[in-house]
Formats: sequence, C-alpha cells, structure tokens
Amino acid sequence: MHEHLSRLINARGPIGFAEFIHEALYAPKIGFYRRPRPRVGLDSRLDFYTAASFQPLFAELICSAAVQIWGAAFCEQATFVEVGAEPEKSAMDGIAHPFAALRVIRLDDPLVIPSPSIVFCNELLDAQPFHRLVFHQGRWRERGVTLQANGALGECLLPTWTPELRVGAPELPESAPEGYQIDLPLRATQLLQSIVAQPWNGALLCFDYGKSWHELSQECPQGTARGYHRHRMVTDLIEHPGAIDITCHVCWDFLTETLEASGFDEIVLERQEQFLVRHGLEPWWRQREASGAGSAEERRRIQELIHPDRLGHKFQVLRAGRKKLACPGQCRSL
Repeated sequence: MHEHLSRLINARGPIGFAEFIHEALYAPKIGFYRRPRPRVGLDSRLDFYTAASFQPLFAELICSAAVQIWGAAFCEQATFVEVGAEPEKSAMDGIAHPFAALRVIRLDDPLVIPSPSIVFCNELLDAQPFHRLVFHQGRWRERGVTLQANGALGECLLPTWTPELRVGAPELPESAPEGYQIDLPLRATQLLQSIVAQPWNGALLCFDYGKSWHELSQECPQGTARGYHRHRMVTDLIEHPGAIDITCHVCWDFLTETLEASGFDEIVLERQEQFLVRHGLEPWWRQREASGAGSAEERRRIQELIHPDRLGHKFQVLRAGRKKLACPGQCRSL
C-alpha cells in the first residue's frame, strides 16, 4: 500500500485526505475493505465489532421493530435490502423473518433496489472517505497527504481545495480557534443520495454514529476521525494505510436534508438504545418468555446493545419512509 500511494503522489503531487482514505480503504486487493480477510467481530484478532456481531439477537430485534413501526402487512410485501454487508454474511443469516424477500448488496454489487423495500445499512456511511479541513491563519484549509523527505507519508496543507470540496462544502463558520479541524463526511451523504435516488418506495433504516453540523463545526476541535485495529483505537491514520479501519462521524443534518429532498417523511433519529427498547425489545421478549426461551447470555447481549456505556448511546438510528403504499390490513402509511 505504501508503494501504491508513493507512486500516486510522485505522479500527481500531494493528494486530498479523502482520496488517501479512498485508496487506504478501497484500493483493489490492498485496501482495508478489499483484502480477503475477516475484519468485523468479537474475536480479539479482528479489528472492530458492530451491533450485527450480536447475532441472531440483533437481527431478530430489527425484525420485531420493523413490524411494530411499519406493520406486518407492509413487511410481508417488502424486500429487506441490506446495503454494505461483509463478504459471505448478511444481517438476516439463519433467522426466520417477516419480509417477502431478502436482498444483499455488497461492495461492487449493482445498487438495484426493488419496490417496496426496507433498506437497511449498519455502519456503512461512516466507512466512506471524508475531507479534512483545518482553520489556519484566519481561513479554512484542506488537509492532504504527501511524501516527506524520508519517504514516509505525512499530512500537509493543500494550496487550494480539491474540486469535490469546492462543489460540496457546506457553509463553514466564519471563524474558529486556530487549528480547529472538521472531518467532513461528504461521501457519506453522496452514498445516501445514490441509494434514495433509486425509484423505490418503502422505508430506510440506518444504524451509525454521527453528530449534528453544529457539533461537528463548533464542538469537536480535533475532528471525529479514528482508526481501529484489533479492537484498539489508532490516532495516526496515515501510518499503516490498508491495515486499519478509518472512520469518522456522519452528519445527521446532511443525511436528513438528503431524505427530505428525496421525498421521505416521518424522519426520526433515535439513539440505538431508544430504538431497540421502544420498538423491538418488548414484543421480542414477550415471545421469548411465552416459548420458555431466554438465557443469561441473551440478557448479556441485550445489555451490550442497549446499555448507555456500551453501544446504546454510541450509535443512533435514522429511519424514514417514502410515499404511502396501498397495503391491506394493518399496514401503516409510509
């Protein structure tokens, strides 16, 4: 990966931080998400875990919540479309589900979404490249990556903004403390735009971690980007490209505006704890108790998903619906 990036920089000069992350994560065969190895799970040899690592519990709670929110009749007509699943895995593996069909869209698969659908993604948007801006000597400058004299990669300030940033940057604060940094998740928004630009009706269910634009631009002076390797946070994002996960918080305001502009309504943002407890856990647990099931291990996994000190507050859930669908029975409008 270092040789690949060195050739790129030698040929073109310093590259924007977003382009560096794109190569580090998605360069064919050598990017973090392109390497043929497991990355996600509770095993200490892997890099990080998500709510989906607590299966089948997480999937069952999603099914329970979908029925509670959108109605059994709609779920029986809808395709559950998972976007961004890991290779050879999906959220609904091995469980009984209430949906008409399942579809999994992985990296490089065509983005084809039938109608009606429930489109689900879990920690997909935060895995997209992002731009880095820093307030330096009275103005916002874009960070890039260059080669240092010793051949190592290093961060730099680009002389001008890259074209993508010039077109897509939101209105930035007129002033900020010297060195204030914004990790700007433009490509997360672009990915959601490509998903909702498809002519499908139904619902969106997105699990991720993010902040408001006010928080990103006013309350996070060091930015929100992080790296992860074997369940440990890495602060130097350019030292081992291709070997670590690189991520930053999404901007919920950008995503909500994208949904509104694409005809979605009933847009709700909740903490993962609120979503699972309010919509999924109670009916699921009643069913488990009625069947005599339930175990200490299940209770431990529930706590992992909903406890404020674990995943419950770290992650949020964005959901929305588009158009009213003519469904029989108890199907609710979307």
